[in-house]
Amino acid sequence: MDSIVLAGGFATRLYPLTQNTSKPLLKVGGKHVLSYLMDELDRFHRENGGACYLTVNRKFYPDFEKFRQEAKHCPPLEIVVEEATKDSEKPGPMKAIGQVFNEYMRDLPSEGVLIAAGDSVSSIDLAEFLDYYARHRERSVVALYDINDLKKAEFYACAELAEDAGGKRISRFAEKPKPAFSTLVNTTYFILRKAELEMIDDYAASGTKKGLIDWLIDEKVVAVNGFVFRGHWFDIGDFESLRLADNFLSKEKNLR
Repeated sequence: MDSIVLAGGFATRLYPLTQNTSKPLLKVGGKHVLSYLMDELDRFHRENGGACYLTVNRKFYPDFEKFRQEAKHCPPLEIVVEEATKDSEKPGPMKAIGQVFNEYMRDLPSEGVLIAAGDSVSSIDLAEFLDYYARHRERSVVALYDINDLKKAEFYACAELAEDAGGKRISRFAEKPKPAFSTLVNTTYFILRKAELEMIDDYAASGTKKGLIDWLIDEKVVAVNGFVFRGHWFDIGDFESLRLADNFLSKEKNLR
């Protein structure tokens, strides 16, 4: 199975830290944020084969090339520079996925593609995630995490689940709802089937303000499953989450 890692953002909420360093290349717990995911993807691809594509913006491309050369654990990696538009140097994650799919994956078999954000750190077991998808191949799947706080959930995409014969189907999904209706939030780990990947260009062209998953569910009437993992998940979007991730991972490192 191929994978796509999204690392093209500029992380302006973390300025000045990220003015000259991409967020995935900041360090938490003594390692680059991206290194935690690459450790997992190295194992994932050794066990399952496939190529790994890392999408980046042009500004930080040289830094990611250096990271690839120096990484201790990293799958064979194709770095893809996201195509800027006349309106933005950051076309957005869904357009980046569409770019990789159109350039590299049009002829891929229908087993699906693993997609992950390169700017978060979590304890997700990718083997378990893939196993869940393998048992419910008729649907794409989103990894969810319970943050146990309705107020915090308002800053994320929230989901509700309903179990049926096809798995734990996402029955409700919305970006940053106020008030939040669930503490299960999207962690930006997906396994998307080819059928859904082929809809991404339409999604990007639609101009919708919905996220991809709620657009698929609401507009295309596509069933999507949810996979809930436990442990830790840090969406490193501001200074407080960066501090919490660094403290947690530093303590975890010292306990080994």
